[in-house]
Amino acid sequence: MRILLHVLFWLVNSFLIILFVGGKDAIYFSVVFTSFLLPVVVAVTYTFNYWLFPKYLFKNHLYKFILFGLFVVVLLIYLETLIVFWALIYLGNYSFLNMTAVSYNIEQLAVILFFIVFLGNLIYLIRRWSSKDTVVGTLIQFRVNRKVIQLCDSKINYFESLGDYVKIYAEDKMFTTREKISKLEDRLPDTFIRVHRSYIINTLKIESFNTTKIQIQGCDIPISRKYKTEVLKKIR
Repeated sequence: MRILLHVLFWLVNSFLIILFVGGKDAIYFSVVFTSFLLPVVVAVTYTFNYWLFPKYLFKNHLYKFILFGLFVVVLLIYLETLIVFWALIYLGNYSFLNMTAVSYNIEQLAVILFFIVFLGNLIYLIRRWSSKDTVVGTLIQFRVNRKVIQLCDSKINYFESLGDYVKIYAEDKMFTTREKISKLEDRLPDTFIRVHRSYIINTLKIESFNTTKIQIQGCDIPISRKYKTEVLKKIR
């Protein structure tokens, strides 16, 4: 369903770009021209949504977000200009008279392309924030760096014990507590399970698993022999 919505979004935008560039009066030119523009817009939109936003903006690295964001914007304009020149040579036969007025207007094209990118980013952010607001879960307290923090259990991926301290891997951050992993295990909800002497995982965050390991957020977490039977029984 999610993929279908993405496809529908880009089909609608393709149609709008075709109408904007030339419409039915220059349908062949508009379709070919749009087929070269659209992959650039799609790439820029998903670069923001699935790289710049989660890697920098959501982690409060604002300077890096602005820096890389500007680089991506400049790259979009550069690629757009190359496509216009390509269209001039191969579709317009070296004459702007054989092109639609909009197709060689860099400013107008930039406005429409940035609008589509902005729309795609806005939809992504609204969905993300709305899903945050609707999350239902239990708040769990942890002592981190001489202060108490509260995390919703649905935001925690897994715990890793490293001797004298435990790392808490949440969706966007990592915290360190001095609490023993055995004590943490006793006060966690049923969605968490011990899979190894050093690991407790949130079963709702499992991406894939086999008989020896579980993958969460791209990280492989081992299943020890001691916990194997109970773990496989619960997650299968």
